[in-house]
Amino acid sequence: MNGFLLYLIMKKFIFLSVCYLIINSIHAQSTNPAPYCMSGYTSTSMYPEISKVEMASIINVTTHTAAPAYTYYNNLPTCTVGLGSSQTIKVTFKNVDMETILKGWIDYNKNNIFESTELVISIPQGSVGTGMAIVKQANFSVPLAASTGTLRMRVSLGWHYANWPTTTFKLDSCHVPTTGDGSAGETEDYDIVIPSTTGLNRIVNNNDIRLFPNPSSTFIDINGELKEKIIFYSVIDRLGREIILSDKFPISVEDLPKDLYVIKFKLKTDQVVYTKLLVD
Repeated sequence: MNGFLLYLIMKKFIFLSVCYLIINSIHAQSTNPAPYCMSGYTSTSMYPEISKVEMASIINVTTHTAAPAYTYYNNLPTCTVGLGSSQTIKVTFKNVDMETILKGWIDYNKNNIFESTELVISIPQGSVGTGMAIVKQANFSVPLAASTGTLRMRVSLGWHYANWPTTTFKLDSCHVPTTGDGSAGETEDYDIVIPSTTGLNRIVNNNDIRLFPNPSSTFIDINGELKEKIIFYSVIDRLGREIILSDKFPISVEDLPKDLYVIKFKLKTDQVVYTKLLVD
């Protein structure tokens, strides 16, 4: 009897161990950023070092990794943020040199590039401070016109010998170290999920809101019935910036770059309605 119980216990242990290995191999951290660019550093110095990243449900405590000091944390629980929501990103790190730069991006348009317009935190040289537990944070709004689904967020903390402040180090999202530059730092990637609704308003082309023409490169107008109910409207770009605020029609878009925008209508009923506009 004891032998049989031992057999069952060992069998269960082996089964659970195999499951654990399978689960962790599927959801393991990765050093492959594809389809995004690599961001690396030549130095294996421990500083500067990212020790914690916090954003929405992400609370990730990390230790320094060997050169090129890049990790894609694709094994974390799903982090969901809503369109138009206000967020705070907080980065804790160790640093000994004022030349260091801290930046973070979210690829809002899902083109596999971290663009300067997609920065969510940017701490320049001379502002990062020195110490073993520095905390820097920034507030940002998720653009109403951001793509939905799974998006990539990148946080990079970097330095290289640049005779600062005479010569500055321009940290970008795809830092490529060169021989002798002495660059040191760390880069971390995360997945965030943006659902297709804000939780309050669905951004759709509603039958009650008929823009014409849409797309447009000059002027757009809306159907007369809704126009009478509007107190004001605002045109919002991908970064959530209100670039037009008015109650006049038609709406002039001839000065806007070609892109996807959201129009927010405030109605006399206190209702807020959103719809999309494409400037071509």
